[in-house]
Amino acid sequence: MSDFGKDFGPGVAAAAATAWTYDDTERWLTDYPLPATFMWNGARAYPRYNLKKGYGFWLRTAGPYHAALRGLFMLCHEILAAIQVGQLLPSGEQLAAQLLHYTARQGALPLSAEDKATPEKNNPAENCPSV
Repeated sequence: MSDFGKDFGPGVAAAAATAWTYDDTERWLTDYPLPATFMWNGARAYPRYNLKKGYGFWLRTAGPYHAALRGLFMLCHEILAAIQVGQLLPSGEQLAAQLLHYTARQGALPLSAEDKATPEKNNPAENCPSV
């Protein structure tokens, strides 16, 4: 679903024959980013520098570098993918409110084993003093 606003206009879910993909979520977040004041797990979910590839790309790739943001892109994707064809997609502010409602109801997102792994576990020779 590469042209999500083509048939129905901007901001409307238009998943005709294909499912909502991670690339769709990335593009949507670039067009409608979360507010700059949005806090997730005690960290601001907005970069401190200028974005070259867009907010969606930054959020999708930020998890390994910002532990507090792990799982945020996936939760955004799940919320956006669950919207029925023809329903309005939320604005960035509305998505932020849904995310906060989710955390209030569910608690913190569980981290996978991959999220919990330290760089030493992924590559024991990396960042370790020689013995």
